[in-house]
Amino acid sequence: MKKFITFLIFILIACGLYLVSGMILEMASEKAIDQIVRGIKSPGIEFTRPRFRDVNFSSYNAVTWEGVSFDVRIARDAAAKIPEELSVMIGEMTISLESLSEPNLLLTVKGINASSKEGGSGSLSDISGAGDRMERGYLAIPVKLKGFSRAVVYRQVRDLIKEIALFSTQGVTGLPLSFSATETFEIKKKPYTAKLSVEKKGNEYRLVMDRDDVKIIAATMSGRKATPMDLEMISQNPIKAPQLLRIRDRAAAAAKLANQKDPKIPEDAYRHVLWSYLLAKTFGEAFAKEVTDAHEVFADTGQMSKEEIENRNIDSYQDLHNNSIGRYYAKMGYPESDILERVLTDRTVIRDEARKARYSAEDYERLKPVHVKSK
Repeated sequence: MKKFITFLIFILIACGLYLVSGMILEMASEKAIDQIVRGIKSPGIEFTRPRFRDVNFSSYNAVTWEGVSFDVRIARDAAAKIPEELSVMIGEMTISLESLSEPNLLLTVKGINASSKEGGSGSLSDISGAGDRMERGYLAIPVKLKGFSRAVVYRQVRDLIKEIALFSTQGVTGLPLSFSATETFEIKKKPYTAKLSVEKKGNEYRLVMDRDDVKIIAATMSGRKATPMDLEMISQNPIKAPQLLRIRDRAAAAAKLANQKDPKIPEDAYRHVLWSYLLAKTFGEAFAKEVTDAHEVFADTGQMSKEEIENRNIDSYQDLHNNSIGRYYAKMGYPESDILERVLTDRTVIRDEARKARYSAEDYERLKPVHVKSK
C-alpha cells in the first residue's frame, strides 16, 4: 500500500511539473511572439500576430507548438499591383536540440496550409490568387546557434523569420532548408494541382514547381503551345505561376474570340499586346519583359533552312515589338477596355498582315533577349 501511495504521489508530482512547464512555455511563447513581431519589418509583407492552440515539450530535447495560425498580406514584387491576402494554418512546429554537445537546432514545420482570402478587384479579378491554396506543406531548417545569450538568440530568431519571409515572397533563400507542398489553383473554374519543392543552385535554395505538372497544365491552355523556356520560366517562378498561366490563357482566349467575331482583328498582335499589358499591370514591366522574352527563345537553328529562319525572325520581331507596346500601355495606365481599339488604330503596333513589310533586322537584334543574341 505504501508503495502504491508513493507511486501515486510521484505521478501527481510529475503531472504537476508537466502542467507547470506547459504554463511556463505558454507564457514564454506569448512574450517571445510579442518581441519578435515588434522587431520584424520585412518589405512587401505584413502579418497578424501568430496564435497557437497548445505548446509542450514533445520530448526531452524538443518543444512543439500546435495549431499555429496567422494572416499575411504579401506584395510578391515591388512593382506588383495586386497584393495577396493569405490565411496560414500550421499543424505543428517543433524546435529540437540536435546535440547536447553542440548548439545545433532543427526547426520542423508540418501540415502547412495557406489559402487566399481575397482576390483582386476590377478587370484583374479573374487573374488574382482568389481560391489558390497550398496544402500538406513540410519545412525543415537546421540552425546553428551563435550563442546562448538572450540578445544573440533573439537576433538569430528574428533573422531566421525574416529569411523565411523572403523565401515566401521571392521563392529564394540562402538557408539550407527542405520544403515540399502541393499547390492547387483554378483557371476558368477548373482546378489544377502541382507539386512544389526546393532545388539548390550554388549557395541558393530555390522554390520550384514540378516541371511535368507545369507541362500538363500548360497543354490545356488557350493559344499556341508553350515553349520549353515558357515552361521553365513558370517552373522557376512557382509563387507567380498560377497568375502567369491565367494571364496567358486569358490573353489567348480574348484574342481568339475577337478574331472569330471579326476576322479583320489581328489575333496574334492582339494576343501579344494584351498578354504583355496584363503581365506588366500585375507584376511590373521588368518581369513582364522577362516572361515574354522567354517565349522568344528558340531551339538550335542548325536544321532550319534560310527561309525558315527568316520567317521565324519576322514572326519573333513582331511579337517582341508588340510586347513592348503592351508594357507601354500598362505604364501609361490605359484601361484594358481600350487595348483592342488601340491595337486596331495605333500605327506603332505591327499587325499580322504587315509583319513582313515592317520587319527590321537591325531592330530585331536590338530587341532580342540577351540569351538568344546571335553568336
